[in-house]
Amino acid sequence: MYDHRSDRVGQQLGEYRLLRLLAQRGFADVYLGEHLTVNNRVVLRVFRAVLSDEDHEEFLREVQLLSGLDHPHILRVLDAAVEGGLPFIVMDSPSYETLRQRHPPGARLALETIVTYLKHVASALRYVHDQHNLIHRNIHPGSLVLDPDDAIVLSDFSHAFLAHHTMIMRTQVLAEAVVEAISYMAPEQIQGKPHQASDQYALGVMTYEWLCGRPPFSGAPLEIIGQHLSYPPSSMLEQAPELPPALEEVVFKALAKEPEQRFASAHDFVLALEQACR
Repeated sequence: MYDHRSDRVGQQLGEYRLLRLLAQRGFADVYLGEHLTVNNRVVLRVFRAVLSDEDHEEFLREVQLLSGLDHPHILRVLDAAVEGGLPFIVMDSPSYETLRQRHPPGARLALETIVTYLKHVASALRYVHDQHNLIHRNIHPGSLVLDPDDAIVLSDFSHAFLAHHTMIMRTQVLAEAVVEAISYMAPEQIQGKPHQASDQYALGVMTYEWLCGRPPFSGAPLEIIGQHLSYPPSSMLEQAPELPPALEEVVFKALAKEPEQRFASAHDFVLALEQACR
């Protein structure tokens, strides 16, 4: 069942009071919160679905897996609970400015800035891919958060564990979340077969967008899906002639339609990108 009550400012969930609405995502509403006794500031992701009793344990097991992630470029999960059937997770609180807020659509970034951002994300992905066999599934500028030192912190693992949660998958929430992130989804993920290389594909889309000022594919959601599945991206050099040709080759390899045709890892993609910049 979908929960339409999206503005919960001032309410209490578990041991936390919701202070301010930070963002509204397809899967969840994100609040700045405060622990009632410790008084520390946290971020609460309140999911827009009501779970049945039988789904509680599965949700908490999966969140427990996320709470074990310990990496400087991953937003730490502190707590989780289900109250009144409503699931929420509690996360560490950085500045919570996303890369989408820092760099609005149409912004073009310097190569040095892009490589710095991608190094942080690739480091986090290497950790979750290699040590925990997880796929993030939701890499885009809105899920990358800047900490107080302007380092990138990977957040929003919603797709990683809710994608297997059948109760939420049956709700309207899934459609909203997909529309939000569809511009960054790899072909195999759109087809329901996500791969670790799907996260690399999303990095390739962001790199293209930051270099050219627009994503490789655009239009209505169904049009974007068709382009992801069947059409090559437009030449980057036509849109930004000052770019080194080797740079386009690297980005296009990360955007290959088949996962096996991409780099062996997101880390390898960033290394090749850095080399092409030189």
